[in-house]
Amino acid sequence: MQEVKTDSGLSVALLISDLKVAKELSQIFRKTGVIPHIYESLTTFWTGIMNDRPSLCVVDVRLMNDGELIFKNHPSVIDGSLNVSFLWNDDCEPLLFSTYEIFNYGLIHEKGSYLGQVKSILKRFNQFQDMAFEKSQSQSQAIDLESRIGRVIQANEEIKEREYFDNFLKSMMTKFDAQRNQADFVDAIRNVFGTIKEFQNYSILELSKSGQKLFSPKIEEFKFQEIPSLWLGRTCEKGIEFFAQNMASQVALELLGGNLMSLLIRGKQEHPEKMIFIKVETEEMLESFQWETFERYLSGLYCYFQYRNQHTDSAEESVWQPWELFQFLEQSGLGAIPGESVRGGFENWAMIDLDFSSLERTIKEKEGIRFFFKNFFKDFTTGLRNQKGLDFYVTCFGIKNMTLLMGRENLDDNFIALKSYCKRFPFWKYFEETDIALTRSLMPTVKMVPLSMKGLNSYHENGDYLQVENQLEVKAASSRNSKAIRIKGPTQSM
Repeated sequence: MQEVKTDSGLSVALLISDLKVAKELSQIFRKTGVIPHIYESLTTFWTGIMNDRPSLCVVDVRLMNDGELIFKNHPSVIDGSLNVSFLWNDDCEPLLFSTYEIFNYGLIHEKGSYLGQVKSILKRFNQFQDMAFEKSQSQSQAIDLESRIGRVIQANEEIKEREYFDNFLKSMMTKFDAQRNQADFVDAIRNVFGTIKEFQNYSILELSKSGQKLFSPKIEEFKFQEIPSLWLGRTCEKGIEFFAQNMASQVALELLGGNLMSLLIRGKQEHPEKMIFIKVETEEMLESFQWETFERYLSGLYCYFQYRNQHTDSAEESVWQPWELFQFLEQSGLGAIPGESVRGGFENWAMIDLDFSSLERTIKEKEGIRFFFKNFFKDFTTGLRNQKGLDFYVTCFGIKNMTLLMGRENLDDNFIALKSYCKRFPFWKYFEETDIALTRSLMPTVKMVPLSMKGLNSYHENGDYLQVENQLEVKAASSRNSKAIRIKGPTQSM
């Protein structure tokens, strides 16, 4: 017997009025594990299969009409979703003509072998089921393949878009780097923004000396949109405060319209010192361009113009060689050398170490790429003095560690200011190819270290401040205990 290769939900319906024939066919289907449902009229069959369509039907051609109901007009027959075969005999052969328009799996003659005829029908049924399954699998695979191709195309488009904006950012940075010999920051903005077609218009606002109004610098360039001076109503003593930023943004939006981006240019003040408004051509530019990176770059460029000429001779005198620093630290344990008194006493000094391991590792990894060491050291230390107002002596141990010796007055605030400065410093611009460092975190580790030669050496060796402190405490305690039990005996004379 041909087994039916389909799921366990297989069902068979028999539309046969002759119960004897229906019983014989039912027994054959039972051998395949299927119990047929028998209908004796087209009316009951019509309604019975509406909500529960069988997998296969055997229809007596003599029951294909019942009043106004015609079998070929059933919705499942019209759409071809009903799998059917027909039962006939010689007396009703003319009725077979009505089956020619209906796709079926074959005919069953009442005078023939039911088993053989049903087996033949089931064989064809299984073949069609297999083909339907393969078709379904192929369609599913095609849909999956189409989906994957779509994702690849989308990812490729995103990569192209990202590369475009990355290259656009790098090209602007290159243009700005070529403007470093200009008189000031505003001149560099004017020279570069005027050549960028993606920027339709731009405006600049900065704080007056009194801190009571915002005004636009005078720029003669066709893209520049001057914003009328804005009186703030109160004094901003540490840069453009948040309320002033909101006021300026609202006015700029009214004057320049949509697709507007505002950039906050920071310097030594707590709040931004300038605001730049840029109107772009498309929303795509507004959403996809790396505005935050561009903002940090312009802030670094602004600081460069502000402080490039403020590296004085007194700053060079504050750079100590390791020998000078160790001589200073040695005096904390052995006492001051005559003629070299320590200003304010050792208790008024603190030592902070900056670990540039990440920067050093990047430099070593990119041996073929130039890093401007001298410019980096000069700009880093000079900017730290001028932007944050810190006074210190600096000693370098290779390019990995930079040690700062500074007064303890306002040490907590100065320590926070130092970490903030390191976080914002544009390390990447000191690489000849800046793009290799844009995505890396090059910020140094900033830690307080014990004010002693042993403490500093141990820290550089171990890199753990708590471990250094514990080691020093253990050594100090051991030294005290050793001195406490050492007893000098009486001198014996002869």
